[in-house]
Amino acid sequence: MRTAQVSPRRWWLRRTLRFRITVVATGVALLCLLAFTLLAPNLIGLVQVSAVDSELAKGGRARVLDTAGNPLDGGPRPDLTAADIRRLKAGEPVLRIDGPSAHRWIGRVEFAPDGTPRLHVAGDTLVGYQRANVLGTRWLAVAAVLVAGLVGIATWLAVRSSLRPVERMRVAAAEL
Repeated sequence: MRTAQVSPRRWWLRRTLRFRITVVATGVALLCLLAFTLLAPNLIGLVQVSAVDSELAKGGRARVLDTAGNPLDGGPRPDLTAADIRRLKAGEPVLRIDGPSAHRWIGRVEFAPDGTPRLHVAGDTLVGYQRANVLGTRWLAVAAVLVAGLVGIATWLAVRSSLRPVERMRVAAAEL
């Protein structure tokens, strides 16, 4: 004996209108929230970097280097690559992610009284940068699923309430 296969479209159309609307609304809410969750690491990182930048702009952990990146202030050579030095000389900030932490550097070229260019840099470690991004993303993913579930429940109740008069008309028509 052969069992009849039901196509997904036919199966879908056999569901109640309330069910279909609820599934679509919940699915759309979940997709939107999960898309936002995918952007979360960038947003969380942006907040962290912005907070550090405002502190660095005040002169925290400032160093004076020559334009090749060699220290002129008697301190140790900073952990900056040649590409990092080029970016800092151009006025671009540098964010280096090394394992669980990250390092942020800002810089600008200033001229000494004798006209020699000097690279003034300020840098600091963003403690917990990666961990905050991972935890923040996980919590947002959990929240997305919970909110999508709430959207589903709210949609189910709203559609049920909205279709109650239609159901009464259907029952009355069936009794005729």
